[in-house]
Amino acid sequence: MKVNIINKTPNKIKNKILDTAKYILKNKKNKTINIKITNEKNIKILNKKYRGKNKTTDVLTFKNENIKIHNDIGTIILCPEIMKKTQKKNHWQKTLIHSILHILNYNHIKNKDFIIMSKIEKKIGMSGIEPPTITTSK
Repeated sequence: MKVNIINKTPNKIKNKILDTAKYILKNKKNKTINIKITNEKNIKILNKKYRGKNKTTDVLTFKNENIKIHNDIGTIILCPEIMKKTQKKNHWQKTLIHSILHILNYNHIKNKDFIIMSKIEKKIGMSGIEPPTITTSK
């Protein structure tokens, strides 16, 4: 499993992102996930372009639909500026976990799917919290 972090990120944050992603993806050998760190302006532009919503968001998740053909399974775009505004403890980590699970085909559209995804999140370390609000796009 390979994790590409795009954009300059302080080593302390970069290491936490890598550790979290690698833990979740430990059984996904020969797969790559891209994590891009961006600012409010850029995430607003991307949210409008890909989702038609002219507002900021904390994260955008893009799943590669051809994961059987490509090793690149998806891209997650995180906006730390937005996450800081929520002032929730470890919000970036919870958001990253949630986004990776979406890339791995988990969702919470139906109640039974929400329960399954919540159990996995709790097992990973999100016990006792509600999943973060996530913006998932294809």
